[in-house]
Amino acid sequence: ESRLRTARYIGELTKFRLAPPIVSLRCLQRCLDDFTGANVDIACSLLESCGRYLYRLPHTNSKLSNLMETMMRLSKAKRLDERSQALINTAMYTVKPPASGPKKEAKEYTPLEGYLRYLLMVSLQPTESSISFVAKQLLRFPWSDPSRQCGALTCKIMLKACRVGRYSSIHAVANVAAKLRRQKPEVCVRLLDSVLEELQWSLEHPTFKDQQRTLTVARLLGEMYGASLASGQLVLQQLYQLINFGHEIPDALREASAKVPSTETQDGSSPVFNSASGVSHPIMEDEEVDEQNLETKEENHETHPIAVSIHSKYDPRVPSVLDPPNSVFRIKLVCTLLEVASKSLITRNSMPKVGAFLAAFQRYLFTKSVLPTEVEFSLLDTFDIIDSEWRRVLKDQKKRTPNEVDETSGFPRYRTWLEAHNATVANEEADAGIEARARARLEAGAGNGEVGGAEVNTVASSTYN
Repeated sequence: ESRLRTARYIGELTKFRLAPPIVSLRCLQRCLDDFTGANVDIACSLLESCGRYLYRLPHTNSKLSNLMETMMRLSKAKRLDERSQALINTAMYTVKPPASGPKKEAKEYTPLEGYLRYLLMVSLQPTESSISFVAKQLLRFPWSDPSRQCGALTCKIMLKACRVGRYSSIHAVANVAAKLRRQKPEVCVRLLDSVLEELQWSLEHPTFKDQQRTLTVARLLGEMYGASLASGQLVLQQLYQLINFGHEIPDALREASAKVPSTETQDGSSPVFNSASGVSHPIMEDEEVDEQNLETKEENHETHPIAVSIHSKYDPRVPSVLDPPNSVFRIKLVCTLLEVASKSLITRNSMPKVGAFLAAFQRYLFTKSVLPTEVEFSLLDTFDIIDSEWRRVLKDQKKRTPNEVDETSGFPRYRTWLEAHNATVANEEADAGIEARARARLEAGAGNGEVGGAEVNTVASSTYN
C-alpha cells in the first residue's frame, strides 16, 4: 500500500511539473522489468495518475507508447489473473481512450429562433419580473412579417421549454402566454390546440417513453386554465376523455345487454353489476389482504353479458387495448390535471359537474387490477386537495345559506364499485333528461317559427292582392 501511495505521489508531482517526466518513465520501466505481483498494481497506478499527461506531451509520447506496448505483450505472455488484467485494461483506456463516434453537429438556429430559445428556455424564471420582461421582448418580434411565422415558432419553443426545460417553468410559460393574449391571441390559440392534440395523440399511441412528456403537457393545460386561457368546460371534457377514450360501448353489447334480464340485489333496490377486474370494494389503509381470497375459481366462472345503461356512451368495463386493466398512466394524467386545476375548477356553480366526474373517475379506478404505491399516494394527495377545496366552497356557501349546507362533508367517496357505477348512471340519466328537454324546447320554438312565418307570408300575400 505504501508503494502504491508513493507511485501516485510521483505521478501527481509529474503532472504539476515538480518532477521531470523521466522519473515516472524510469519507475514504469523498472516495474516492467519484473512484471509480477505488486509491480502490476504500481505500473497501473502510475499510468492512471500521470499516463494521460505523458501521452499528450510531444517529447514523451513515443517513449510512453513503447512502454504501453511492452506492458500489453507481457500481460498476454504471462497470463495474468482477471483482476490484474482488468487493472491493465483500465489503465490503458485511461491513457488512450477508445475512439468515439462522429460528433453530433450542433444545430444552427436563426438569430430570431436563437433569441427566442434564450428567452423561454434560459432567461425565463417563475417570477413576475421575469415573466413581464419575456412578454415585452416577445411583443417586439416582427409579428407583421408572415414569412417569419412568429406565432408558430413561439408556440413550438414554449412547448419545448416545458418538455425539455425545468418543470417549474410550466407556470411561467402559461403566464407569458396569458400576457400575450390581448395583443397576440394567435399564440394562446396555437398553444391550446397543440396541448390538446398532444394529449389525444398520447391516448391513441400509449408508449412508456412519452409518459413524462405527456404529464408535462397535462400540467401545462392545468396552468393554462389557471391563467384563464382555457375554459372549465374544456378541462372537464378533457378529464372525461382521459378515462373514457377506448371504452366506447359497442352496439352489439347494447343489444346483448337489452336481452339479459337485469338481476336485482337482495333488497331489490338496484341492479347488480360486476367489476371487470373483480374489485368490489376498496382496501382500507390498515386492512390486510388475505392471499386465499385472491385466488379465483375459474371452474365456476360463467361469462354473461354485462348490463349497461341505455344513456351510457362509455363504460370502463369494455376491454380496450389502449387501456388494459393493469395500465395506470391515465390515472397519473387525471391526478396531474386535477392537482393543478382544482383550485379554480371547484366553484359553487361547477360543483355538480365536478362531482359527476369524480363519481365516474372512482368507477374507473375500481376496474384497475392493481395500483402501484406511487400512484396510490398521488391519488390520495389529489383527493386531499380536492376535498379541501370542496370544504372551502361549502364553507363559503354556508355563510349565505347556513341551514342548508353541511361544511364538514367533502366530495362524495364511494366504497364499492356498484355505488360509483349507480351514481355515474344517475348523472348520465339526468344529463340525458336535460338534453331531451332542451331539444324539445328547440323543436317547439322551431315549429312556432314556421307557423309564424307562414302567417306572415299569408298576410303579406293578401295585402299585395
